[in-house]
Amino acid sequence: MPLRELKRLVAPGGTVVLVTGDGGHVLGPIPRMLRAVFLSIGSRSIRPLAATPRPEVLAKLLELVADGRVVPVVEQEYPFSEAATALSRIAAGHTVGKLVVTGS
Repeated sequence: MPLRELKRLVAPGGTVVLVTGDGGHVLGPIPRMLRAVFLSIGSRSIRPLAATPRPEVLAKLLELVADGRVVPVVEQEYPFSEAATALSRIAAGHTVGKLVVTGS
C-alpha cells in the first residue's frame, strides 16, 4: 500500500509502524522507510522499525504461547502442495492473521 494512503488511513493521533517494506534486490526496504521518514516530517504518523532478533525474546514469546496468554491468529492452514496459493493470498492483501504452510 502506498505510504501516502497509509498516512491518510491512520486515526488522528495514531501511528503507522513499518516493520518491513517493498524493496529492491540491493537496498531492500530502506528506500521506502526513508520515504516514510520524509513524509512524516512535522508529524509522527509513519515510523520505521528495525527489528533485531533476540533469542531470549523468542523464548519468552514461546512461553506465553504455551501458557495460552498469547494466542496467534491463524487464518488458514495449507498443505505444502498449495504453498503458491497461500503466497498469492498474502500478496493480494486479503489475510486476517497468519497463513500456515504445513509439510503434508
